Amino acid sequence: MTKPPTTKKDRRHGSDRRIDQRFALQLTVTCDGSSGGFQGTMSDISPTGCFILASGDVVDGDQVRIDIPLLAGGTLSLWGDVANHVPEIGFGVRFVGLTDAQRIYLDRLTDTLRTD
Repeated sequence: MTKPPTTKKDRRHGSDRRIDQRFALQLTVTCDGSSGGFQGTMSDISPTGCFILASGDVVDGDQVRIDIPLLAGGTLSLWGDVANHVPEIGFGVRFVGLTDAQRIYLDRLTDTLRTD
């Protein structure tokens, strides 16, 4: 007897799929979510979201704050919804409630990463 083919949900399709090109980087960030604070590494970013490598306890739909260190000192805090989490690896975030200044920062950062 042969087994029927198994189907896997392709997480790369559907309404949650990113629409903007993401750019690779390695940046240590601090995150704060419903389970508390933790550090992670931002591994890619776009003007609308990012992926954080971290073992922090998050689930799809959680809201997290991501603190990005600035070269001039201080941090830029961005809020986002967890769009996709992979336990023990990390999670994708869709930014929410961005101010004009935060949008400009993200646009400039991604433009810089695009040309590198």
